[in-house]
Amino acid sequence: MKNYLVGLTLLASLTLKAQKNNSIEGKWLVDLSLPDIGVVTTVLEIETENNTYKAYSRKDADKLLLGKVKAPLMRGMSNFKNGSLIRVEKGEFTNVIDTFKLKGVLVSSMGNYNFIGIILKDSIKIDLSKRNLVPIGNVIGSKRIAVLPLENYPKLFKEGMELTKDKIYNKSLLEDKKWKQFIENMNEILPDVQDDLEMVSAFYYFGNKLNTSHFAFLKSLETKNDIIKKANVLTIEEKTKGTAYLNIPSFDGSKNEMDSIFKVIKQKAYKNLIVDLRANKGGTIEAGMAFANNVLTKPTNGGLFLTQKWFNKNDKIPTLEAYSNFDYFSESNYDLIIDGIHNKEGLYLKVIPNLDPFQGNLYILTSNSTASTCEPLVYELKQQKRATIVGAKTAGAMLNAEKFKLYNNFLMYIPTADYYASDGYRIEQNGVQPTIEIKPDDALNKVMTELIKE
Repeated sequence: MKNYLVGLTLLASLTLKAQKNNSIEGKWLVDLSLPDIGVVTTVLEIETENNTYKAYSRKDADKLLLGKVKAPLMRGMSNFKNGSLIRVEKGEFTNVIDTFKLKGVLVSSMGNYNFIGIILKDSIKIDLSKRNLVPIGNVIGSKRIAVLPLENYPKLFKEGMELTKDKIYNKSLLEDKKWKQFIENMNEILPDVQDDLEMVSAFYYFGNKLNTSHFAFLKSLETKNDIIKKANVLTIEEKTKGTAYLNIPSFDGSKNEMDSIFKVIKQKAYKNLIVDLRANKGGTIEAGMAFANNVLTKPTNGGLFLTQKWFNKNDKIPTLEAYSNFDYFSESNYDLIIDGIHNKEGLYLKVIPNLDPFQGNLYILTSNSTASTCEPLVYELKQQKRATIVGAKTAGAMLNAEKFKLYNNFLMYIPTADYYASDGYRIEQNGVQPTIEIKPDDALNKVMTELIKE
């Protein structure tokens, strides 16, 4: 009898462990939305066991990027466990009436995100967030069978490359061995690409080896409502009576927003201003020039943009003396500068300070992620010794880029102008060295404890 009861207990235990939840189990066609990749549609398969679950995109998809031999060997050193490009770990769920509440961690090559949301009937809605739990993306979809591949990806790539040839700032780049290898790699794997996630990931992986930045393939965020809650806002914090900390996570804002922040800074009469650009990957010329107008104290040569019209006729860059021969631009207006880039060989930037700019001590915090619009600002402020740059070398990703529409809401970001600083230095692929090199995480403390004297 004792052995019989033990057997029943073991059987019950095994049965419990094998319990599945049919409301959650299965394949879900979802839109994954994040600022870095736009919206990508993929199939997320969910497996349950008691009140836990795991989820993952197509297995073995890493073979598209790493190859059939290399991919399995690399899985222990990468995020591509089981070959899935994304997966959910530490998944738990609870059931309240007909709603299932899910939490877990989304793991991907883009980083890890808190994965928190609900499944209601055959619909799923998940918020993606970092440590502060402020949503920066989401996963929205339904439980249904997808017809794969989701798009004609070879056709999309062909259209994108034809557009690139027409719009890129220097067509000679396309003759480079790296570009030819990129096209060969993409054409080889495209017949096996099944969804948007795989397409965007492949484009990023192979494109990241090119000798240019600002070249990307993605799907428009504008295709969905309420996809990303915008978190890129300027924030100012008083560290001491004489010191303010201004965090600029992006230059995607407006001139008015920037001017309003500096109005507060000047009203408070701060002696020291710490500007955090460590997570700033760039933005528009409008916000960037507005920042420059508020911190530079003398008229400044903002550098030179050179377009395809220039490189179609010339194989060298202009001399510094020739900068002034180009039409110049001094307004914080994106449309005007884009018009110049489309219609002229080059465009020379002039920064005219505001009548009452901030004239106190300026400290700029940088990292390897500080890119694009940030970099000419950091470079010129350093050259003029107007600011002390503290942190790591910037990204070296400074080209003017524009987005162009493909079909079905897909987009191409293509670099349409090269950039050279006031002294001819090319920031692209080179970056800007800080005045004081230190780990970015330690930069703020360095300024507060050692550089600022009050």
